[in-house]
Parts: sequence; C-alpha cells; structure tokens
Amino acid sequence: MTTVLNRYTNILTCTRQLIGDLDNLDDPEVLYYCINTALTRYSSYNERIETQCLKLLTAGCFAQSLLNWAGDIICELAYIHWPAASTVPTTLTENKITDWWYYNHGLFSTTAKETIFVDLQIEGTTLPAVDDYVLVSGVCQHRITGMDYVNYDNSDVSTYSTLPKTHDYIIALGAAAYALRVREVGPQLLLEGYISAYNMGVMAEMGERYMRDFEGELYQLSLKKLNRPAWGAPERRRQQRQLSK
Repeated sequence: MTTVLNRYTNILTCTRQLIGDLDNLDDPEVLYYCINTALTRYSSYNERIETQCLKLLTAGCFAQSLLNWAGDIICELAYIHWPAASTVPTTLTENKITDWWYYNHGLFSTTAKETIFVDLQIEGTTLPAVDDYVLVSGVCQHRITGMDYVNYDNSDVSTYSTLPKTHDYIIALGAAAYALRVREVGPQLLLEGYISAYNMGVMAEMGERYMRDFEGELYQLSLKKLNRPAWGAPERRRQQRQLSK
C-alpha cells in the first residue's frame, strides 16, 4: 500500500472509498465543499491553540486590537498576559490583567483580515502603552494541505497540517455523509443516466449511518473538551486569591 503524504489527498481518497464510487463523484469542487463542511464542524469540537507575543497598537484598556496576530486567523481568545516580553519563553512577569472581554471587529478584505478586539481589566493604575508586548493564546483555524475552512488554495503542495493524523478518518466520515446527501438530493448533477429508487435508498442509509458515526466521534471529542476548565477560569481564580490577601 502506497503511503499518501498529502493529507488533503489522503482524506479525499478515504472519502471516495467510503462512498464506494470513485468515478461518478469525481468533481473536486463538490468533494472540496463536503470536506470543508466536515472540517468546519470538527473544528468547533477540537480546538487548535497558538501562543504569540504581540505589540499593542494603542494605549489604554479598551478596544485593544490583536491585528498584529501573525499567521492563521485567530477565532477566539483563550488567554492574555501583560506585561510580557517579545518572546514567549522570557515572559516571566506577574500578569496584571485580572479579566478581559473580547469581540470580533468583523473587518475583512483583501488587505485586512478579521480582527479580535479586547477590553482589559488591569490591576493597579499603570495602563498598557503603545508597543507594549502582550502574550496571547488563541483558538485558530485548523488547516490541512491546500485548504482551511476559509480559503481554498490549489497551489499549496506542502504537507503541513494541524490535524492529528489519526483524525483524518473523522473528517472523511463527515465528508462522505455530506457527499451522499448531495447525491441523494441532486443525483442528476453528479450521475449520468437513471438512478433507481433502490440505489437512492442505499445512499440515504449509508449517508445516515456515516453521519451518526461522524456525530459520535465529535461527541467523544466534546467529552474530552469538558475535562478541562473554561478558558480563563484558573487565571481569574488565581487573581481573586491575590486580590483578597
């Protein structure tokens, strides 16, 4: 058996094998959207966290922009620490942020990506200044070779992926379920000739079973997610202990 290095190709091949028809569902755009949808749903259960040190664009506590976040778009704020150093390992200062509130600015264009803004509650009277560093941990989009759940780039031939390799089959399960639903509701778009009621029933049953399996895997991921406290809760409890002394 040949090892497939390209993760998107691996998921695509697995999806086609689950469907059981490698010829009639050969439209890459249709399968792309099916994988895209499965990846989006998976991402809401299996978070990917990145940590960066950013420079603040303005001074003060309100409407602080995280536009300097580099790389994939940050979707949610998980943790923020100020004051911080320019690199993560050298950030040893006590966190002066007692609480925060974040929201999406919604700015999106070819030159500016969606930006998270944060309002901060600060311990003491000294406020953050322009070009101060903050350490930020955020939930980012998952990515597989050649695509993430926002952009589709056929020119990307790298093997870079943020998915655990053992989870490829979860995405394939979901994509197969969505693809069978597409064939069920619009077979004339994908198949040539006549499709019998029997075949329609088989596809509907397979799609339903794959969807149950997909949702079952996501449920198992959600149980693992519930085993850790909500983001920010341990830090807030620590700060409350500090303030009560």
